[in-house]
Amino acid sequence: MTDERDLTGGRRRPPRAPRVGDSRSPVTTIVVLAIGAVAVIIGLVLLFSITGDSTPSDTAEAPTAVVTTVPISIVGIPTAAPTTTTIAAPTAGKGDAPLLVVNASGVGGSASSMLAQLAADGYAATKVANAKGGRLEQTVVYYVAGDAAAEGVARLLTTQIPQAQVEPMPDPPPIDRPLNGATVALMIGRDIAGRPLADLAAG
Repeated sequence: MTDERDLTGGRRRPPRAPRVGDSRSPVTTIVVLAIGAVAVIIGLVLLFSITGDSTPSDTAEAPTAVVTTVPISIVGIPTAAPTTTTIAAPTAGKGDAPLLVVNASGVGGSASSMLAQLAADGYAATKVANAKGGRLEQTVVYYVAGDAAAEGVARLLTTQIPQAQVEPMPDPPPIDRPLNGATVALMIGRDIAGRPLADLAAG
């Protein structure tokens, strides 16, 4: 067996594998691979930016905010709702105050006729009298000031005799005799004299 020798007489060496840099082909391959990798990465980024779940859908429902509004006054204190206060007229039963029926119309028998009708209707009417001074065109109901029951009966009486005015009792009362315990005085004027009590509410 003989060894191969080169022309210089030395022993011939086997050919070695090419190294990076010996030629342009390996470098070109690496560059191409790198560009391809970058292109793939860019493609993936673009793909996820288009189809990814990171971007909210246009049809997604926005969260609903619940806002409670409290009315505030200038000084920062909640303003209370306005309230309406109704002051009711004193109320009383028909028999809660003694009633005197006074003829102030000049029409004879008008006081006695009204007394009988009021007594039958439940009022504490037991006496009649005549007015002192001139005649009254409009009926007046007097009550003793400060007596809630008397005022209540006087106002109750005007629900049946709407023509009458309600006023505190003058001192002295314009009556030809003492009140004798009566705290309400119905002064019959010419507007209701001789008329039935049942018809007065109609006007």
